[in-house]
This record gives sequence, C-alpha cells and structure tokens, in this order.
Amino acid sequence: EKDIPIPKKLSKSKSKLVDAMEIGDSLLFDDYSVAKSRCAMIYVRGWKAAIRTTETEDGKLAYRVWRIQ
Repeated sequence: EKDIPIPKKLSKSKSKLVDAMEIGDSLLFDDYSVAKSRCAMIYVRGWKAAIRTTETEDGKLAYRVWRIQ
C-alpha cells in the first residue's frame, strides 16, 4: 500500500514513566505485551527488570514489572 504514514515513536510520556523509576518501583498492566514492552525499555537503559503474573482485586490477570537494578 502507498501513502501510509509511519507511526511516531513511543510517546515521551511512556518513556518518562520508566525514566522516573527507582530500584524497587513497579508498574501494573493488564496487557502482557505492554508489560513486556516496558520491561524492554528498562533493559535498554542498562537496568534490570522482572515481570510477574499477578491477580487484581477483582480476580483478573495482570502483569507487574519491577525495576530491580
């Protein structure tokens, strides 16, 4: 297809959230692909991260990402 615009890169607000994380901080997501993406953003910055499946208060699956180093 022609004339399809290239999407912009990840918004700065999403990267600012990761940049502001300190060791031990975590983020909760309901979509695994989004959680994995934030985990990758942490790794790109040279930090370490962990991702775990958890359950919300209403019993739904969620994914938590921690900055661990």
